Amino acid sequence: MQIEAQVVSVQDYGFFVEFGLHGSGLVHKSHFNSLPTQTVSAIEAGDWVTVEIIGYKPEHRKFDLILIGESPSV
Repeated sequence: MQIEAQVVSVQDYGFFVEFGLHGSGLVHKSHFNSLPTQTVSAIEAGDWVTVEIIGYKPEHRKFDLILIGESPSV
């Protein structure tokens, strides 16, 4: 399932996003889906991205995500 999410924090190992009322998760740098480096390095907190849910950790209520691409301005 692909969804639109807002980047809330950028780290060396990836970035955290939020979506919906209680949805959040990490897009690890290994899950950047072969996007050009300049695209990924341009992503900042506040940007909207398209992600795909690949897993869920109920004990932490966090989703595992793959970056599909940047979203058009929302």
